[in-house]
Amino acid sequence: MNSKLKCVDLEALLADYLDGGLGPEDTANVDLHLAECSACAELSEEASAGIGLLRDAREMEVHAPPALVRQILQSTTRQPQPGFFSKVLGLRISNIWQPRWAMSIAMAALSLVMIVHFRVAAENTAYRAWNRTWNRTIMRYENLALVDNVQDRLNDLRSQLERK
Repeated sequence: MNSKLKCVDLEALLADYLDGGLGPEDTANVDLHLAECSACAELSEEASAGIGLLRDAREMEVHAPPALVRQILQSTTRQPQPGFFSKVLGLRISNIWQPRWAMSIAMAALSLVMIVHFRVAAENTAYRAWNRTWNRTIMRYENLALVDNVQDRLNDLRSQLERK
């Protein structure tokens, strides 16, 4: 009797087979294939041995050496030595550079820069608009004076022509 399974199919079913998660028909097909194919039988034995090793390792209790435990506890519970700013000002610089504080400081600085920039830009814009309006007013006034002078001159020439 030939197995319906190919080696590739067996590799896909092997983990479920070793865990006992296959149905009776699939289990029978895998058993038949393992009886006929020596390469797949060897693969199944190696996988089964690996699973056995993992089960044994799970049941083992592993204890860390006492010196290692003592060293880890000393390095994690030791208080950091205060720095210059801590001694002088009573500040802890490390607290300031935590992400929430650093981001808050950066956002405050950015806000101040934006306020100053927009205020200067607004002042410059207002000054330019005022200056442009003033210059136009002066030019119109001067143009009006020029037109008035030209009209006076024309009126004088007309009056001279009428006299002659």
